[in-house]
Amino acid sequence: MIGVVLLVLALMTGLSLLSLSRGSITEQWLQLLRHAVGWGMYLTPFILAAMGIWDAASFAVGDLQERWEKPVGYWCCT
Repeated sequence: MIGVVLLVLALMTGLSLLSLSRGSITEQWLQLLRHAVGWGMYLTPFILAAMGIWDAASFAVGDLQERWEKPVGYWCCT
């Protein structure tokens, strides 16, 4: 679930960096990134996408019988 959220955030960040007309939410997000990491905001979509893919792939590794238990157990027992 977190991996999917990171992938959506990476997509939103990448598209808002390319867009000429930005909405209020994406403009505030880019301002936050600009103040937090400066020029690194242009690398942020790649970093977020890599973290999202890594997180989603970490649940895919393992026994086929346990795949559905990992996300459920992670959210129920933490």
